[in-house]
Amino acid sequence: MTTSWTITNTKRAVDTGLVTEVDYIIHYAKDGHQVRRVGTVTLTGDANNPSFISYENLNEQTVLAWVQAALGSATINELSTSASNEIDALVAEIASRNEADGLPW
Repeated sequence: MTTSWTITNTKRAVDTGLVTEVDYIIHYAKDGHQVRRVGTVTLTGDANNPSFISYENLNEQTVLAWVQAALGSATINELSTSASNEIDALVAEIASRNEADGLPW
């Protein structure tokens, strides 16, 4: 199964640029079928921390790392397992169909 992540939005404090919330989508693809998981994580941080990255200097990889850390490996594994099971069920359901739509030409 292939997995890809997309950050779709961030919420930040205007005065400091501190990102406090991130929206994301995880796309899973397997056997020609796809499912996705959409979510939001809340982040905490401190604009006075020496490792603070200003909003203008953020990139998707950095924010994605924050999202994955906030979710944790157990949750990420659960999401992946759920997506894989959903695709497997869809493939099995399609294989068991006794009718199909379409045109012969």
